Amino acid sequence: MSFCIANEEIYCNNTVYFISSQSENLEYLLKYLNSDLINWYYKTLSVQLGETAVRMFSIYVLNIPIPKNGTGDIYKSYALNEEEIKFIESISCNS
Repeated sequence: MSFCIANEEIYCNNTVYFISSQSENLEYLLKYLNSDLINWYYKTLSVQLGETAVRMFSIYVLNIPIPKNGTGDIYKSYALNEEEIKFIESISCNS
């Protein structure tokens, strides 16, 4: 998955999904959504399209756990231990 912030007006076709907000810090959200941890989590939660793609459905996206007060370190924000971190990093290296 790949997320970005578009500050300019853009036109999208039917394969682009977006999140818009007037109240949420989108830079904060972007940091988590582009992390290896959330990429792994979403793949376990959602519908797969082959080995490298996933379907973005709101029922899955709305269930992505984003910490309200993250520490800046993705792994610490979720209180992962060293073994869990190694697992996530080994999976992301193989993707």
